[in-house]
Amino acid sequence: MEESRVKLGYDLSNRYVYSLKDAAQHLRGMDFNPEREYFEFLLKGKITSEGIKLLLSLPYEIAMTEANMKIVLSTGITSATGLERDYKYRRDNSRVSFHTHPVKGREVPVIAPSFSDVYVSEFVSDKTILGLAHENGIIAYKRPAFDPDTNTFCEDKEARDVMLIYFENRGIDIFGGQEGLKQYWDLSDAEKVKLQRQFAEETQMIIDEASWEDQRSLERVLSYIFGSVSQ
Repeated sequence: MEESRVKLGYDLSNRYVYSLKDAAQHLRGMDFNPEREYFEFLLKGKITSEGIKLLLSLPYEIAMTEANMKIVLSTGITSATGLERDYKYRRDNSRVSFHTHPVKGREVPVIAPSFSDVYVSEFVSDKTILGLAHENGIIAYKRPAFDPDTNTFCEDKEARDVMLIYFENRGIDIFGGQEGLKQYWDLSDAEKVKLQRQFAEETQMIIDEASWEDQRSLERVLSYIFGSVSQ
């Protein structure tokens, strides 16, 4: 699907700049197919927790990355961030790579980096700060850094290999094709989310986090994630 979606809206220039809140409100009024079409906005002003919470009500993922010290908001698809080459370059090389896990009614909320997020963390540069907003709050995170089974740091291992070994040691086949192990995709949604959260915590991916109820902590985490980019 790479490069197959049609861009709607505006070029990334100073002619069309939105606040985060206005961009979120604009998108809430747009009727489009996120699997086939997408928007990008250049943002101005402070990135606030109130603005990010508005993004969670959208039925697709939202990403915020950086270009020339400015924040670019991009619409993703229902289960992933942007598919386009320009977005992927910013995701892996800009100063910040932030995205949302939308709140989807009765579905079990994904309150940690998904395994797709873990995989992508392998490719981001050392200068890129990773962030995630979900139903319960905001997380600043990094690629897996610690192997809890050997009690050693594992920055030299690929993120995919860290996941594979971690779950093999717990009797779970996360990628498929291994006999004698419980298949990850046969688990309930609640079990999958619990394992994602457990993996993020035990491999020391989570740098900092805050719940929506704790405004002081939210400001601290957002400052860590977006503080290197001009507002």
